[in-house]
Amino acid sequence: MRLSERQKAIFKKLDDIIKDGEPIPTVANLGNMFSISQQAMSKNLKVLEEADLIRRNPHKHRSIELVQPPPQAVVVNMLGRITAGQPLEPVEAPQTIEVPAALVPKGDTSASEKKGIFNRSLFKYDANKDVYVCPANQELPYRFTSVEKELTVKRYWVDAPTCRACELKSQCSNSKQSRRITRWVHQGEIDHLDDLMASMPDSMLIRKQTVEHPFGTIKCWMGATHFLTRGFKNVRTEMNLHVLAYNLKRMMSIHGQDTLIAAITA
Repeated sequence: MRLSERQKAIFKKLDDIIKDGEPIPTVANLGNMFSISQQAMSKNLKVLEEADLIRRNPHKHRSIELVQPPPQAVVVNMLGRITAGQPLEPVEAPQTIEVPAALVPKGDTSASEKKGIFNRSLFKYDANKDVYVCPANQELPYRFTSVEKELTVKRYWVDAPTCRACELKSQCSNSKQSRRITRWVHQGEIDHLDDLMASMPDSMLIRKQTVEHPFGTIKCWMGATHFLTRGFKNVRTEMNLHVLAYNLKRMMSIHGQDTLIAAITA
């Protein structure tokens, strides 16, 4: 739930009051602090309650408690523009939007460059040998597998004497031990998708253009109305029926009715 600037300010004020050990104010007192009526303040507090940020006992005065800090939001640039009746234009737009931090891809999270050493991306993985090759062209063999934060990862490093004798040691690691590389067991699938996307820079644009026709046609069939059912399960079934009808009509249009019936009964 997105909070207004006033609601954020109210939450921060409550946070400061509780941290300073001051008495919890009444709804009327809070309203006076922000120059709004008691009724308006009650509405703002209700929003904070619905966002699971505060807890109140309706039968007790000064009963406001903080539940958790406000959700972090990240401001990101809009990279497209949608015009009614036209496809998405993949251009950079001046508008921004706030999204939860958990939904923003982390990308390269290595902090090595800030430490003044080689970034992890400079260590290349050789799938045939199951080794990493460091910037000094030394192979870091596989050592063991462990589970960290519910993820199964593999560890790679070269022996300490070889690492310490390397001319690039000062640029590679600040530790007396060897530089160690961690790899998720499913990283190969991620790398494959990254390479695939890099080889087809227009793939997302093509995909958007491809799905524009089916969704536009289905929307036309449905008419200017909402789904007839309620509940996620029922709406999903209704949408599946729309898609099934579209696929059947499309197949009959391409292959003919007789060919489709023969294929279904085969």
